[in-house]
Amino acid sequence: MTVLDISTNIGLKANVPPAMSAPPTNHSISYASPEDYGLKISLPIIIPVVLNIMVHKQDHPLVHFQMKNTTRLIKLKRMYCEKFNVFESEISLLYNGIEITENDTPSCINMKDGDVLERHREEFLEGGVPMVT
Repeated sequence: MTVLDISTNIGLKANVPPAMSAPPTNHSISYASPEDYGLKISLPIIIPVVLNIMVHKQDHPLVHFQMKNTTRLIKLKRMYCEKFNVFESEISLLYNGIEITENDTPSCINMKDGDVLERHREEFLEGGVPMVT
């Protein structure tokens, strides 16, 4: 993941026009900037990079996907399910033993080029309790 550090000055100076019924006066509002208090604002920017990510299922060959590190992994899961004709609710994808969620991206879970997601099939016990196998 490539992160750039950008310093910003968010100080604002605005001229407020006089009220319609009030006589004309010169009003101005000034806001202190973070630098006035000795603070420096830095915002991380993630540069999109194309990654090769693989999905592995026990006793099956690896399935390769290319995606940007800023794309949500749920799109990869949907493509996988379409390709193998399974429902999204029937499988879970794990990265380092942790199930990916709907909003995860490769950059937010620190995936690198060539990393592998493990595919597990969810089986349900009596009472609807999911059991990952």
